[in-house]
Amino acid sequence: DGEKAAIEDAFAGTGVEVEVSMTRPDRLADTMRRIWSAPGRPAAIVVAGGDGTVNAAAGAAAGTDLVLGVLPMGTFNHFAKDLGIPTDLHGAAAALAERREQQVDVGEVNGRVFVNNSALGVYPEMVAARDRLREDRGWGKVRAVPVAAWRVLRSFPVHRLVLSSDAGDAPGGGRPLRTPFVFVGNGSYADGPGGPVTRTALDTGRLEVLVAGVRSRWGLVR
Repeated sequence: DGEKAAIEDAFAGTGVEVEVSMTRPDRLADTMRRIWSAPGRPAAIVVAGGDGTVNAAAGAAAGTDLVLGVLPMGTFNHFAKDLGIPTDLHGAAAALAERREQQVDVGEVNGRVFVNNSALGVYPEMVAARDRLREDRGWGKVRAVPVAAWRVLRSFPVHRLVLSSDAGDAPGGGRPLRTPFVFVGNGSYADGPGGPVTRTALDTGRLEVLVAGVRSRWGLVR
Protein backbone atom coordinates (compact mmCIF):
# COMPACT_ATOMS: atom_id res chain seq x y z
CA ASP A 1 0.00 0.00 0.00
CA GLY A 2 2.87 2.36 0.77
CA GLU A 3 4.47 1.87 -2.65
CA LYS A 4 1.13 2.29 -4.40
CA ALA A 5 0.52 5.59 -2.61
CA ALA A 6 4.05 6.77 -3.43
CA ILE A 7 3.53 6.06 -7.14
CA GLU A 8 0.19 7.86 -7.18
CA ASP A 9 1.77 10.82 -5.42
CA ALA A 10 4.65 10.91 -7.92
CA PHE A 11 2.25 11.21 -10.86
CA ALA A 12 0.01 13.76 -9.15
CA GLY A 13 0.35 17.08 -10.94
CA THR A 14 1.97 15.58 -14.07
CA GLY A 15 -1.27 15.75 -16.05
CA VAL A 16 -1.26 11.98 -16.54
CA GLU A 17 -4.09 9.85 -15.21
CA VAL A 18 -2.78 6.63 -13.72
CA GLU A 19 -4.37 3.51 -12.33
CA VAL A 20 -2.00 1.57 -10.08
CA SER A 21 -2.48 -2.14 -9.55
CA MET A 22 -0.30 -4.72 -7.82
CA THR A 23 0.47 -8.12 -9.31
CA ARG A 24 2.73 -11.05 -8.55
CA PRO A 25 5.93 -11.32 -10.63
CA ASP A 26 4.84 -14.61 -12.20
CA ARG A 27 1.58 -13.01 -13.35
CA LEU A 28 3.07 -9.80 -14.71
CA ALA A 29 3.20 -10.77 -18.39
CA ASP A 30 -0.34 -12.19 -18.42
CA THR A 31 -1.66 -9.12 -16.61
CA MET A 32 -0.02 -6.81 -19.15
CA ARG A 33 -1.45 -8.72 -22.11
CA ARG A 34 -4.92 -8.72 -20.57
CA ILE A 35 -4.87 -4.96 -19.96
CA TRP A 36 -3.50 -4.21 -23.43
CA SER A 37 -6.04 -6.38 -25.24
CA ALA A 38 -9.05 -5.08 -23.31
CA PRO A 39 -11.38 -2.39 -24.73
CA GLY A 40 -10.35 1.13 -23.78
CA ARG A 41 -6.75 0.13 -23.21
CA PRO A 42 -4.42 2.76 -21.74
CA ALA A 43 -1.91 4.81 -23.73
CA ALA A 44 0.92 2.84 -22.09
CA ILE A 45 1.65 0.31 -19.39
CA VAL A 46 4.27 1.38 -16.85
CA VAL A 47 6.01 -1.26 -14.76
CA ALA A 48 7.46 -0.30 -11.40
CA GLY A 49 10.39 -2.39 -10.20
CA GLY A 50 13.95 -3.34 -10.98
CA ASP A 51 15.73 -4.95 -13.91
CA GLY A 52 14.10 -8.34 -13.31
CA THR A 53 10.65 -6.80 -13.52
CA VAL A 54 11.60 -4.92 -16.68
CA ASN A 55 12.92 -8.15 -18.21
CA ALA A 56 9.61 -9.92 -17.62
CA ALA A 57 7.65 -6.96 -18.98
CA ALA A 58 9.85 -6.66 -22.07
CA GLY A 59 9.20 -10.31 -22.86
CA ALA A 60 5.49 -9.53 -23.04
CA ALA A 61 5.95 -6.30 -25.01
CA ALA A 62 8.55 -7.41 -27.58
CA GLY A 63 7.18 -7.72 -31.10
CA THR A 64 3.87 -6.03 -30.24
CA ASP A 65 2.55 -2.46 -30.34
CA LEU A 66 2.44 -2.35 -26.53
CA VAL A 67 3.98 0.88 -25.22
CA LEU A 68 6.04 0.11 -22.11
CA GLY A 69 7.23 2.59 -19.53
CA VAL A 70 9.71 1.95 -16.71
CA LEU A 71 9.47 3.34 -13.20
CA PRO A 72 12.79 2.41 -11.53
CA MET A 73 12.11 1.02 -8.06
CA GLY A 74 14.67 -1.80 -7.92
CA THR A 75 18.15 -2.15 -6.45
CA PHE A 76 20.31 -1.21 -9.44
CA ASN A 77 17.93 -0.12 -12.25
CA HIS A 78 20.57 -0.51 -15.00
CA PHE A 79 18.08 -0.43 -17.87
CA ALA A 80 16.34 2.72 -16.64
CA LYS A 81 19.67 4.47 -16.10
CA ASP A 82 20.88 3.59 -19.59
CA LEU A 83 17.65 5.04 -21.00
CA GLY A 84 18.30 8.26 -19.09
CA ILE A 85 15.29 7.86 -16.79
CA PRO A 86 15.82 9.60 -13.42
CA THR A 87 16.09 7.13 -10.56
CA ASP A 88 14.04 9.22 -8.13
CA LEU A 89 10.34 8.48 -8.24
CA HIS A 90 9.08 12.00 -8.95
CA GLY A 91 11.72 12.63 -11.61
CA ALA A 92 10.91 9.35 -13.33
CA ALA A 93 7.17 10.08 -13.27
CA ALA A 94 7.77 13.52 -14.78
CA ALA A 95 9.92 11.99 -17.53
CA LEU A 96 7.27 9.38 -18.34
CA ALA A 97 4.59 12.08 -18.45
CA GLU A 98 6.40 13.66 -21.41
CA ARG A 99 5.34 10.57 -23.44
CA ARG A 100 8.43 10.40 -25.62
CA GLU A 101 8.45 6.95 -27.22
CA GLN A 102 11.73 5.27 -28.17
CA GLN A 103 12.26 1.93 -29.86
CA VAL A 104 14.99 -0.16 -28.21
CA ASP A 105 16.54 -3.54 -28.86
CA VAL A 106 16.08 -6.65 -26.78
CA GLY A 107 18.12 -9.84 -26.86
CA GLU A 108 16.76 -13.37 -26.73
CA VAL A 109 18.27 -16.62 -25.53
CA ASN A 110 16.50 -19.98 -25.27
CA GLY A 111 13.14 -18.29 -25.75
CA ARG A 112 13.67 -15.71 -23.01
CA VAL A 113 14.03 -11.98 -23.65
CA PHE A 114 16.71 -9.91 -21.93
CA VAL A 115 17.07 -6.14 -21.87
CA ASN A 116 20.49 -5.89 -20.19
CA ASN A 117 22.63 -8.97 -20.65
CA SER A 118 22.82 -12.72 -20.65
CA ALA A 119 25.78 -14.50 -19.12
CA LEU A 120 27.39 -17.89 -18.66
CA GLY A 121 29.69 -18.92 -15.83
CA VAL A 122 30.49 -17.36 -12.48
CA TYR A 123 28.09 -14.42 -12.68
CA PRO A 124 24.77 -16.27 -13.14
CA GLU A 125 25.95 -18.89 -10.65
CA MET A 126 26.67 -16.11 -8.16
CA VAL A 127 23.21 -14.63 -8.76
CA ALA A 128 21.62 -18.04 -8.13
CA ALA A 129 23.61 -18.43 -4.90
CA ARG A 130 22.64 -14.88 -3.89
CA ASP A 131 18.94 -15.59 -4.40
CA ARG A 132 19.17 -18.80 -2.37
CA LEU A 133 20.74 -16.86 0.49
CA ARG A 134 18.02 -14.23 0.32
CA GLU A 135 15.32 -16.88 0.40
CA ASP A 136 16.91 -18.99 3.16
CA ARG A 137 18.13 -16.19 5.42
CA GLY A 138 15.99 -13.21 4.50
CA TRP A 139 18.99 -11.09 3.52
CA GLY A 140 18.95 -8.14 1.14
CA LYS A 141 20.89 -8.17 -2.12
CA VAL A 142 23.77 -6.03 -0.86
CA ARG A 143 24.42 -8.34 2.09
CA ALA A 144 24.02 -11.56 0.11
CA VAL A 145 26.26 -10.66 -2.86
CA PRO A 146 29.73 -10.90 -1.19
CA VAL A 147 28.87 -14.22 0.50
CA ALA A 148 27.52 -15.64 -2.75
CA ALA A 149 30.56 -14.41 -4.68
CA TRP A 150 32.92 -16.11 -2.22
CA ARG A 151 31.05 -19.41 -2.45
CA VAL A 152 31.19 -19.42 -6.26
CA LEU A 153 34.86 -18.43 -6.34
CA ARG A 154 35.72 -21.35 -4.07
CA SER A 155 34.32 -23.82 -6.61
CA PHE A 156 35.32 -21.64 -9.60
CA PRO A 157 33.65 -23.34 -12.57
CA VAL A 158 35.52 -23.06 -15.89
CA HIS A 159 33.56 -23.77 -19.06
CA ARG A 160 34.65 -25.14 -22.42
CA LEU A 161 32.76 -23.62 -25.32
CA VAL A 162 32.95 -22.61 -28.96
CA LEU A 163 32.25 -18.99 -29.84
CA SER A 164 30.95 -18.53 -33.36
CA SER A 165 28.92 -16.05 -35.37
CA ASP A 166 27.41 -15.68 -38.81
CA ALA A 167 30.11 -13.18 -39.75
CA GLY A 168 33.51 -14.56 -40.66
CA ASP A 169 33.25 -18.16 -39.43
CA ALA A 170 33.59 -21.07 -41.80
CA PRO A 171 30.77 -23.64 -41.66
CA GLY A 172 31.26 -25.76 -38.57
CA GLY A 173 34.01 -23.43 -37.40
CA GLY A 174 34.33 -21.18 -34.42
CA ARG A 175 36.75 -20.29 -31.69
CA PRO A 176 37.22 -22.84 -28.86
CA LEU A 177 37.56 -21.25 -25.42
CA ARG A 178 38.04 -22.13 -21.78
CA THR A 179 36.73 -19.37 -19.57
CA PRO A 180 34.96 -18.78 -16.24
CA PHE A 181 32.74 -16.04 -17.62
CA VAL A 182 31.00 -15.02 -20.85
CA PHE A 183 28.99 -11.79 -20.99
CA VAL A 184 26.57 -11.00 -23.83
CA GLY A 185 25.28 -7.44 -23.63
CA ASN A 186 22.26 -5.94 -25.36
CA GLY A 187 23.97 -2.99 -27.04
CA SER A 188 27.46 -1.51 -26.84
CA TYR A 189 28.98 -0.72 -23.47
CA ALA A 190 31.39 2.08 -22.62
CA ASP A 191 34.45 1.18 -20.56
CA GLY A 192 34.65 2.47 -17.00
CA PRO A 193 37.19 2.11 -14.16
CA GLY A 194 35.88 -1.36 -13.24
CA GLY A 195 34.84 -2.60 -16.67
CA PRO A 196 31.79 -2.10 -18.90
CA VAL A 197 29.39 0.03 -16.92
CA THR A 198 27.00 1.86 -19.22
CA ARG A 199 25.55 1.56 -22.70
CA THR A 200 26.09 4.20 -25.30
CA ALA A 201 23.07 3.11 -27.35
CA LEU A 202 20.17 0.66 -27.18
CA ASP A 203 19.01 0.71 -30.80
CA THR A 204 22.02 -0.38 -32.86
CA GLY A 205 20.91 -3.97 -33.42
CA ARG A 206 24.19 -5.26 -31.96
CA LEU A 207 25.20 -7.62 -29.19
CA GLU A 208 28.47 -7.14 -27.35
CA VAL A 209 30.28 -10.32 -26.31
CA LEU A 210 32.97 -10.21 -23.63
CA VAL A 211 34.96 -13.24 -22.51
CA ALA A 212 37.14 -13.40 -19.40
CA GLY A 213 40.67 -14.27 -20.49
CA VAL A 214 41.78 -15.54 -17.07
CA ARG A 215 41.38 -19.10 -15.81
CA SER A 216 42.24 -18.75 -12.12
CA ARG A 217 40.02 -17.43 -9.37
CA TRP A 218 42.52 -14.80 -8.25
CA GLY A 219 43.09 -13.70 -11.79
CA LEU A 220 39.35 -13.16 -12.13
CA VAL A 221 39.25 -11.20 -8.87
CA ARG A 222 42.02 -8.91 -10.13
